Amino acid sequence: MKLFTKVLISLGVAALPALCGPIALNTANQWYGFDWTVSPNSSSGITTAYTGTGGTSVVSPGSSPWTFTLVSATTLTIQDLFTPGDSYFITDNSVATALTIIHPGTLIGGVDCGNDPVSCGLDSRFFTGQVTLGAGSHSISIFVNAAPGFTVGRGAFNLAGGEIGPPPPPPSVPEPTTFALMGLGLAGLGWRFRSKRS
Repeated sequence: MKLFTKVLISLGVAALPALCGPIALNTANQWYGFDWTVSPNSSSGITTAYTGTGGTSVVSPGSSPWTFTLVSATTLTIQDLFTPGDSYFITDNSVATALTIIHPGTLIGGVDCGNDPVSCGLDSRFFTGQVTLGAGSHSISIFVNAAPGFTVGRGAFNLAGGEIGPPPPPPSVPEPTTFALMGLGLAGLGWRFRSKRS
C-alpha cells in the first residue's frame, strides 16, 4: 500500500505544465527567407535553407509571426528577391509599422536578381525597406503591399547589427493530463495523511 501512495505522490509532483508558443529567431545578422501569397495575404518561413547565388546563407525563421527579444535597438531590413516590383509592409505585435523605403522596387520584365538578398539589395530596381526596432519583445509578420502580376513570391529579412536576447517565455498552458496527475498526487497525499491518523 505504501508503494501505491508513493507512486500517486510522485505522479502529482512530476506533473508540470506544458509550454507552447511561437518559434523564436535566435541569430542576429542572419538572413531569414519567407514565401508569400497574395490571397490570403500572408507569409511563412521557407521550407529549406539555402546559400544564395552570391554566397549568402538564408535560413527559415519558422512559422509567422516571428517572435524575438532584442537587447538593443536594431534595424530590420526586408529585401525582395527574384523579380522586381513587389513591395511589403510589416506588423510588429499586431500593429502596422512604417518602413523606410530604401529602394521602392520597379516592375521591369526580364530582370531577375536571383535568390541572394545581399545581391538583390545592391540593385535599386528591387524593393528594400527598413525599420528600426527598439529593445524588447517583438512579434513580426510580413505582408505583400504590391505584387503586380504575381500571386506568390519570396523575400528575405534580417536584423543587422542586432543582439537577440533569449526569447520571451511562452505562456504556460496546462494540459488536462497535468490536472489529472496533480489531482491524483493530491489525493495520494490526502489518503496518506488520513491513514496516518487512523
